[in-house]
Amino acid sequence: MAAAIGVGVIILIVIWIITIALSLLLLVIPKARYAAPLVVLLSVVVTIVLLVYPRGENRSSDEDIDTIYFGRLALLITLTLFLLGGVSCIAIFHWMTPVHAGHKITHQH
Repeated sequence: MAAAIGVGVIILIVIWIITIALSLLLLVIPKARYAAPLVVLLSVVVTIVLLVYPRGENRSSDEDIDTIYFGRLALLITLTLFLLGGVSCIAIFHWMTPVHAGHKITHQH
């Protein structure tokens, strides 16, 4: 039995496949290396907008109400904060590693 997949899920899958491919391509190019996080950030923003933006169909009061909407929203916010924290750690400890000077050579006569 296959579960029905909606159009929104397919759009998100395509967006993230393109994001991963484009990020890997940008990481290989030396001058475009720092554009990869921007691509991921753009995809995160598009994903959040698609998840939070309400659907176009009108709901009547007789239909079921999504009771775990706020739980999913809290999970999304938590994951976004952890993503930002992880990207910050990568930026601090990987991209901005200090370059230490070598030992000072002194000539003694």
